Amino acid sequence: MDGAGLTMATSLTAGEIYLVAEIDPRTHLATDYCKIGIVREKDGDDRDSSVRAKEHQTGNPRELVVADVVKTAMVEAVETVLHHRFAPKRLSGEWFYMTAEERARAMDVARELAQRAESGAADLAVAKQLGETPSTDETLPASADVMAAFGIYVAADARVARAGEMMGRIKVALAADIVEKGGRTRAGTVMERRGREEFDEASFTAEYPELAAEFRRETAEVSGQFRMTKNVLVDESEDLTALSVRLDATLGQPAGDERNAALHGIHLECMAASAVSEWDSDLAEARIKVLCGTASGIEGVCKWKRTTKVTVSLDKKALKSAHPEEYGRHAKQGGTVTTTVIAKDTGFRH
Repeated sequence: MDGAGLTMATSLTAGEIYLVAEIDPRTHLATDYCKIGIVREKDGDDRDSSVRAKEHQTGNPRELVVADVVKTAMVEAVETVLHHRFAPKRLSGEWFYMTAEERARAMDVARELAQRAESGAADLAVAKQLGETPSTDETLPASADVMAAFGIYVAADARVARAGEMMGRIKVALAADIVEKGGRTRAGTVMERRGREEFDEASFTAEYPELAAEFRRETAEVSGQFRMTKNVLVDESEDLTALSVRLDATLGQPAGDERNAALHGIHLECMAASAVSEWDSDLAEARIKVLCGTASGIEGVCKWKRTTKVTVSLDKKALKSAHPEEYGRHAKQGGTVTTTVIAKDTGFRH
């Protein structure tokens, strides 16, 4: 679901979302700059949002105050959705350019998400446990509760897919300009990443059979992919339809900075439009997993066959640590991979 760049955190870390307002020392009024960040609940860490505000005060001549706080059981997930939901107002990192009304709306959305996180966190925890439990051969009929969750999933998934398709087109259009301008613009960055290390286990085993035998491990684990029935619904929502029309018109304009800025703006609006839907999709899937339980599927909705598999594999991490020279003789660095990353903020363009 994140083929165009959206990511959805499902960590069950609790904490608080905070909004830091910036007070102009001359007018004593809040400016339109604010910060939306998080504090994770961790053992032995007594820092709260007020402490974070003081940490950010250094270097800023305007007073920073905590204007609002929302506690949630899924603080990382709520922050991710919130940052995507208000991406068109995001300047850089956790800093946003928002009117008082927009700030209030953002924290209202945070409260709505936090409320839903209470049940969502429980479903995600149970779903994780079920994923580690072998299934039976039973296939359940689709209950009313299942169909309600499936309806939410289907609609949300279609919306995310449509937004993702548009963001994919924008990424292709912007990539050439980013490369032409040296690999970095306000719209994004072209990055070269090192490929994954490749290890030739067969040649290592042939040269060091005793070491290979020493570091072979037998493990038993439950595995089985969760598959939802293919979604055939096509999103027809008015806001994404309007964005699609704007995108087609913008792509038809002459290439240049003005067009690229407009394309990036539409990209951010697509992120905003699909952010909560991505959340809906993830939580609906978790609910369906819970309702599926230990069964191997639900008729017309999903398949989730889980079995215990015993595998024998080479513990490469332990081998590399204990015998780096021998390991290195059969390892090589993978080739570099070039990727285009579209900026998730306006880069102080507002």
